[in-house]
Amino acid sequence: MRQLAVGTNIKMYLGYRDTVAWMEQLAGTLGGFREVELFAFVPAVCLVDAGRILGGTPVGYGAQNMHWAEAGPYTGELSAGMLKELGCTHVELGHMERRRYFGETDREVNRKLRRALDSGLRAVVCLGEEGRAAETEVRRHLERQLEVVLAGVDPAETGDFLLAYEPAWAIGVDEAASPGYVEEMHAHLRRTVAGLLGQAAAERLKIVYGGSVTPDTAGKLCRLPDVDGLFVGRSALDVERFRGIIEDASHWHNRATD
Repeated sequence: MRQLAVGTNIKMYLGYRDTVAWMEQLAGTLGGFREVELFAFVPAVCLVDAGRILGGTPVGYGAQNMHWAEAGPYTGELSAGMLKELGCTHVELGHMERRRYFGETDREVNRKLRRALDSGLRAVVCLGEEGRAAETEVRRHLERQLEVVLAGVDPAETGDFLLAYEPAWAIGVDEAASPGYVEEMHAHLRRTVAGLLGQAAAERLKIVYGGSVTPDTAGKLCRLPDVDGLFVGRSALDVERFRGIIEDASHWHNRATD
């Protein structure tokens, strides 16, 4: 049974002081969820504070992006070594907004994933379609993404990172994609990974869903067989609401796997 994973990326919604206060509340509220893989991605200016506040708690933490090079003339970038020095456990790669606004490609995400794996950072690798399309077209798009993103990954390494399926059209809207649609795409992602790296590798891999997750949808999604958790957006800014999502997700995930 794959352990439930629930995380969040708070993007650039909060200022520095508010992010620190949010992390302090997170540390005080989520300490009891030791059977769930929890992670939070915060702005780079808050990573030192994240180590002080979240270090020693069940909440992993990391940066919202990372460069693929070990070091070099890359102004404004963060290296895996820097993140490790700050105690980061996780790193987010390939978010839709990185692709949309900064032109990030699957090839770049693949290079970043390779660096994360070599550095011992647990990557959450985002992928998904940009707009609504026929399901056959979406499935082919996901296949193409995985072929590039997973190039050079050893089958034994699929337990060392997560995939986050995030259809861009479902991010920041009032309603997540339907559970039936989410399960179909998660199952297709797993079948594709099995074709690329083998069935055992696909069974090890956690695939979480992100896209307008709320307390009303968490349980419906986490009872699905190929949904291993949630990647929560704005709902996590309210820590009590985030806790409710985790509790509901955990309850239904455990029932589904009993």
